[in-house]
Amino acid sequence: MKYTLKRILEKPFLHSKNNIVTQKKLNSRLEDKLQYAIRIIEYIDLGFVRCSYPDFKIIYMNQKSCNYIQKSYLKAELPSYFIGKNYIDYLPIDEKAKLIMEIENMIQKKDDSVFRHANYIIQGEETFFKIMYRPLFELNDQVKEITIIYIDVTEEMKAKNKIEKTIKMRDELFVNVSHELKTPLNVIFSTNQLIEFYLRNDLFKDNKEKVFSGVSIIKKNCYKLTKLINNIIDSSKIDCGFLKLNLSNENIVEIVEDSIQSVTEHIKSKGINIVFDTNTEEKIIACDAEKIERIILNLISNAIKFTNKDGYIFVNLIDKGNTVEISVEDTGIGIDKKNLDRIFERFHQVDKSLSRNTEGSGIGLALVKSLVEMHGGKISADSNFDKGSVFKIELPAKTVEETESTVQTKPIDNKNDMINIEFSDI
Repeated sequence: MKYTLKRILEKPFLHSKNNIVTQKKLNSRLEDKLQYAIRIIEYIDLGFVRCSYPDFKIIYMNQKSCNYIQKSYLKAELPSYFIGKNYIDYLPIDEKAKLIMEIENMIQKKDDSVFRHANYIIQGEETFFKIMYRPLFELNDQVKEITIIYIDVTEEMKAKNKIEKTIKMRDELFVNVSHELKTPLNVIFSTNQLIEFYLRNDLFKDNKEKVFSGVSIIKKNCYKLTKLINNIIDSSKIDCGFLKLNLSNENIVEIVEDSIQSVTEHIKSKGINIVFDTNTEEKIIACDAEKIERIILNLISNAIKFTNKDGYIFVNLIDKGNTVEISVEDTGIGIDKKNLDRIFERFHQVDKSLSRNTEGSGIGLALVKSLVEMHGGKISADSNFDKGSVFKIELPAKTVEETESTVQTKPIDNKNDMINIEFSDI
C-alpha cells in the first residue's frame, strides 16, 4: 500500500478499550503519526517545513527545504540550524504581511490550504516554487501548526516563459512582416498606376524613360518581396528539418572571392570601398557553395546598410588548418554592446520602430546563423558603437568522399537575380 502524507495524516485514530481518548493521548498519537510521516518526508523530493502557530517558529524542516533556504539566504547547511527560528523572517519584506493575512483568512474560513508562488535565486539560477501552506487543527478547532510544502516548478515556468516568448516573437513577426510586405507592394501599385496612366493616355513615347524607370522600380521591389518570402520559407524549412545542404568539396577561397566580385560594382556605386584578403589561394572543404555564397552576400548586404559613404568593408579569409575563418568587417555605425547577444535571434531588430533608417524583417542574420551551424560552424559578432562591426564565421575544414546531395527546389536559377534578391533591401 502506498503511504502518502495525506493518507498518514487522515488515518483514523485508534480508540482505547473504554472508547475514551484523552486530549493528551490524541496529541501523543498525532505526534507519533507526524514522526512517522517525517521519516517518509526526508526521502521525498519536496521541501517540507512545520511551524508552530501563531508565532511561526520552525519545529521541523527536511533537508530539501533547508537547501532551498540556505542557498537563497545564508550558509547554514543543516536543518537543525533553523529550528526555533521564525519562518516569517526568511520571507521578502513585501510578502510577510500578505502571507500572514492569507493564513489568518484560511484558518477563519477553515480552508484546506493556501497556495502561493515564489521565485528565488539559488546558486545563481532563478528557481520557481509553488508553496502550499496547510493548517493542522486540534480537536477544539484550534490551529496547532502550519505545514509548508515547497514544490519546485522551475521546468514548468521555463516552458511557460518560452511559450510566451514565442508568442511575443510571433506577434512581432506579424508586425514586421506586414510592414515589410506593404512597403514594396505600395511602391509597385503606385508605379503600376503611373505606367497605366501613360499607356491609357498615349503618353508612352513622351515618357519612355520614366516608364522603363518604373519597370525597374517594380522589378527591384519584386526582388525585395521574393527575398522576404524566401527567408521566411527557409527559416520554416530549417525549423522542420526540410532544408538540406548539397555538400561537395569546393575551394572556399574561390567561392568567397567570386561572391565579392559579383557585387563590387554595386558597392562602389554606393561610395563604399571593399577589400578582400586571404592567407591562402586554395582551401578545399565540404560545403554547399550556394549557401556559402548566400551567407557572404547577406553579411556584405548587412555591412552596406550600416556603412556610410567613403566607408570600408573588409572581408578576410584565414586558413587555420582544421578550420577556416571568414570575417566581414565594416566601418559603419556599429551595434550597441547590449544588443550583440540578440542580433542572431529571429525577428529581432535593434531598432523596432517602423520609421527606422534601415529596413529589415529581422530574419537575415538568424538565417545566416542557421546556415553556418548546418555546416558545423559557428558565427560571432563584435562591435563598437559608431566605429563599426565585425562578423566572424568559423567553418570546419573537412571533406566528403563524394557529393552529398539532397533533391531540393532552387527557386532562382539566374545568378544575377540571386544577387539582386540578396541586395534588394538596400
